[in-house]
Amino acid sequence: MEDDFNSLTISTQNIDGLHSRAGSSDVLELHGNIFRNKCVECGKLFIIEEDTKGVPRCQSCGGLIRPHVVWFGELPSEIWYKSSEVAMNSDIYMVIGTSGNVQPATSLALFAKRIGATIIIINPEATHLDAVADLIIRMNAGIALTDIYANM
Repeated sequence: MEDDFNSLTISTQNIDGLHSRAGSSDVLELHGNIFRNKCVECGKLFIIEEDTKGVPRCQSCGGLIRPHVVWFGELPSEIWYKSSEVAMNSDIYMVIGTSGNVQPATSLALFAKRIGATIIIINPEATHLDAVADLIIRMNAGIALTDIYANM
């Protein structure tokens, strides 16, 4: 779908890197990525491919290295700002495969709705965002997106 639209950005709460591995190029990982690590002191990102003995340390500053996922209260401001900007400039905003219960990510659909975007919810079960949706599709995301794209 990315090749057929002027702009397609994915803001995701998933930490598994699946969207990038599937070929999406504009992915904003709100909660980080479990396959990356970061220095708690300088913020440098690392990919540690092998199990290390003891606690890994940053080669640049000596700080401790931890998984690059958010803990409570750690939403990265640059990713949040970009995701908010994308939502507020959307014509169509799709909320896919989530209950819409986790803040602040839920706010993104509300930002998009406020500026007049069409909100589409794709989820097998009811969500906390159903009330603002213009279209609700109660299906598995993989099936629904395949059907939507095939009929474009």
